[in-house]
Amino acid sequence: MQGPISDKYKRIILFILLLGSILVFFPGSYSVDTWDMYAAANANKYEDWHSIFMPYLWHLLLFCTHKYYSIYIIQMLIYWFFWELVLVRVFKTNLAFVIGLPFAVIMLSVPQYIMKDAEFFMSWGIGVMFMVISTNEPKNKWKWLIAIVCFFFLAYGYLLRPNNVLAFLPLIYMYAEVYVFKTSTWKKIIFASVVIGLLFFGYFYFTYKVLHANKTYPQYKLQLLDIVGISKKTGQNYIPINITSYKYFDRNKLMAAYCPASIDDIYWPGPGENSVFPRPDSLLNNCVHYYWEKAIMQHPIVYMENRYQGFLYYLKINKHYKFYYNLGVWTDPNNPFHTRSIDNVIVRRFLNLYRYLDRTPFYDPWLWLCLNFVQCLFFFILYRRNNADHALKVLTIMCLSGVLYIIGQFPVYQSDRDFRYTYWNVFITLIGVVYIFDNFRIKKTN
Repeated sequence: MQGPISDKYKRIILFILLLGSILVFFPGSYSVDTWDMYAAANANKYEDWHSIFMPYLWHLLLFCTHKYYSIYIIQMLIYWFFWELVLVRVFKTNLAFVIGLPFAVIMLSVPQYIMKDAEFFMSWGIGVMFMVISTNEPKNKWKWLIAIVCFFFLAYGYLLRPNNVLAFLPLIYMYAEVYVFKTSTWKKIIFASVVIGLLFFGYFYFTYKVLHANKTYPQYKLQLLDIVGISKKTGQNYIPINITSYKYFDRNKLMAAYCPASIDDIYWPGPGENSVFPRPDSLLNNCVHYYWEKAIMQHPIVYMENRYQGFLYYLKINKHYKFYYNLGVWTDPNNPFHTRSIDNVIVRRFLNLYRYLDRTPFYDPWLWLCLNFVQCLFFFILYRRNNADHALKVLTIMCLSGVLYIIGQFPVYQSDRDFRYTYWNVFITLIGVVYIFDNFRIKKTN
């Protein structure tokens, strides 16, 4: 026991909050994308627009429970398990608990939203916490079991978003140092490369060979973003004829509406409007890919300029939309259960808080990129001063992952409109803040 709050009472508080949060936000929030994943999970027929690992998990839960909201319960359980690791197992002081608990409550909008981004951040967060535990308790008799569980969470997070390989690399490198190779840098690099390669292969094998997912060519939309941008900037046409000959194609409308932030509102226009782009098949996707490569090879500087401008929109340094999807506390009404958005007194108070944050940079990725970078430097300096504290090295690597996660969006950013792409960075920052207060209290008592 440390101070007036024992670990037992901390866990009781967290358990009460778990039950309370499940009831307050029940049955969770579900967007259009979420209901698409539910349909896939329910029918056990998948498409590759999203990673199939979340809908397949949902399929297993439906098989066991026959309740669509079972995945909501799982996300809430995992969320509070993550905070139990942070506030009880890793950072043990009462000050850290008192500081961290409001963060856990305020960010409840994240796990109640049924989307892979919530599971992604929680999986990596739990993996990092297990690595910290293992560095703090090197002689723990359950270390190899912890290593297996840690690897599972890290791998699952990566399989939810395999395009985040740049952010995953330092985490799996750190995993190799904690559990496999203590010293050899080259062995750790080789281990990380092999693991990423195997997971990448496993992703495609499980997606197409095991679950036989239909191809929807999500890269088609991303490559069109570049093709249209380069065509507009250079005046040369790189849009293939099988698109320009499409009956709804309108070049003037396309060029007037184009913005390097995103083509989502062009690709998916409003009700009653037709997209200027045909939906892809294998032939059209290959054709677009050919012209995409051609445009980049002939105008690499223009390509980089267009990406850079889009990246500024992604960071929200520049703004494109009047309305952003900062919150996930809503449910698309077109669903098989006629489920409505959550509405009760407590949720309305949460929504008031979240809307107040709209007036601040809270939802802007540039803020979290800066905070992760500063924390990375801070933890690195602390670690260099005290090489014996290997937990600091894990936290440094965690913050580096956050920096690389946002930088890694430069070549693959999808939209500047969704806050959910920044969840990992937000929780990295919160973990770092909890550590600072935990360390402050420890030094003061010593």
